[in-house]
Amino acid sequence: TLTGAFNIFAKNLQQRISMDEFMFGLDRLDIPLNPTNVDLLFFRYDSDRDGKLGFLEFSNILLPLEIRLRDQLENK
Repeated sequence: TLTGAFNIFAKNLQQRISMDEFMFGLDRLDIPLNPTNVDLLFFRYDSDRDGKLGFLEFSNILLPLEIRLRDQLENK
């Protein structure tokens, strides 16, 4: 689930994921991503520009942009 994926990255089940936590989570999942790309990702999806990803911002990374497909995935 999206919640399960979010919790892989969130330390102590916090409400927001820092860039360091995101990089640590990617490393745990054995997904290489260099710091420059993490910066770009955060800039793209950190809509409130606080340097952390909330659940909605995080889910926007994973869910398709097309509304119909997004709704289908969210309702599963």
